[in-house]
Amino acid sequence: MEISCPKPPWSCQIVRSIASLGFVACLLLEAAGAATKSGPAPPSLAASVESADAAYRHLPGSLPAYNLAVREICAAMEMETTAQFVSSLKALGVGFDSPKVALPLHDVEIAMPPLASNEMRAGIPLLLGYETKKAPLYPPEGLFVDATAIYGRVAGQRRFSILAGASEAELNRRIYPLAVNYTAAGDQLRSRAKRLAKSGFASMIRPFAASRKPQIYLLDPYDPNKTPLLMVHGLQSTPIAFAVLVNELRQDPEIRDKYQVWQFYYASGTPVLSTPRSFAPVWTKRSIRLIRKITMQPRSELSCLATAWVASFRTPS
Repeated sequence: MEISCPKPPWSCQIVRSIASLGFVACLLLEAAGAATKSGPAPPSLAASVESADAAYRHLPGSLPAYNLAVREICAAMEMETTAQFVSSLKALGVGFDSPKVALPLHDVEIAMPPLASNEMRAGIPLLLGYETKKAPLYPPEGLFVDATAIYGRVAGQRRFSILAGASEAELNRRIYPLAVNYTAAGDQLRSRAKRLAKSGFASMIRPFAASRKPQIYLLDPYDPNKTPLLMVHGLQSTPIAFAVLVNELRQDPEIRDKYQVWQFYYASGTPVLSTPRSFAPVWTKRSIRLIRKITMQPRSELSCLATAWVASFRTPS
């Protein structure tokens, strides 16, 4: 006598089918993960340094290999804090140089390469981000600087250097133009300041509710040897309106060498034009005090700038 088992209800069959599909999906995901893990691992920092050193000694014919090795070092730098990276280099007997900026360096990114040209350039373009929470002279979003990473030897000592404000460098007794992206810093600041960019209309109709006080902001590390280019935005606007202009100016080598960009922010609804003697001197004095505190410049030099700027707002008596 055969005993027949009742067939499971259709709902149970559906559950079993879903469970089987889920098991197969898990197997596929695990296999994909294993395939990813089995791929080539990135080179170690030590291997990248050795590759850069070998390519450096065979310049100029090895420039492509040199740039590739320097890029690998930069990729390792992105994965660590600055202090950790410097420590790792020191353990390998490699020195480290960076721009002399009196602010904490909190972020280093490999920037997009500059526009293609017929001239081979040395180094890897970088974007440096500095913390400005304790430096009110700079935008609260941060100070961003375009730079280039290179590897070389100085008196036989191996060194990894980050150069800012340089357009060329000597590598193995030969001068090379540097790869720099002169729009990366401006683009990063514009991306971080989207909220400010949208506040133009609100600051016009409610100027005294603006979250920021009127102030001059420096977009470049202060350089006493460069002339300030002071930009003042108009009605229903913010300094972000100058973002494209700033990028264009920074791509001009003569302007880069001679000028530094400053921008003045204010809530455009403030009646500055009707009462300039009340508002402009107060705003300017506050900014000048900050500039003198950070740059330690003589009062006379900065007062000349302040006087000229305030005078531009005065109306005929």
